[in-house]
Amino acid sequence: MKERLTKQDDNVNSDFIDIYARLLTIARSIGYRDSAAEDRVQEACLRMLEAGKATPIRDQENYFKRILRNLRIDGARRASRDAVLDEDMADPQPGPDRAAQARLELAKAAKTIETLPPRCRTAFELHRFGNLSYAEIAQRMGISISMVEKHIAEAVLRLATALGGR
Repeated sequence: MKERLTKQDDNVNSDFIDIYARLLTIARSIGYRDSAAEDRVQEACLRMLEAGKATPIRDQENYFKRILRNLRIDGARRASRDAVLDEDMADPQPGPDRAAQARLELAKAAKTIETLPPRCRTAFELHRFGNLSYAEIAQRMGISISMVEKHIAEAVLRLATALGGR
């Protein structure tokens, strides 16, 4: 009798291993990897067992695939929701070290702008701080658009060099 139970247990174990391997293959084909595939297979099996108690499931493989897809969608929604929550909880103010670094960079930029040649500085300030187009700057300063482009390019180059190539 004991020998017969052992053979029966071996058959059940063998069937389970075959089915489990097939279910993992399905999970991987849907996009689950490594331990996530194993976790989702277990979760899907539990859901199938619960659903099977209420009504028999005719096409178990398609039902299983549907459960896996739904779990994947639920996971994506949860990740998206968590990302939004993380953004909402993030402190919009920079930390003290970043604020200090920004102040140093701002001082360096201001000093660099002060050292620009007068016409270069005027063109740059009108464009960056006055939001004027090159044509408007050229008209206001009485120079060509090409000259405005050269002045602004020179200012940007000097700022980039002063700020370490940023």
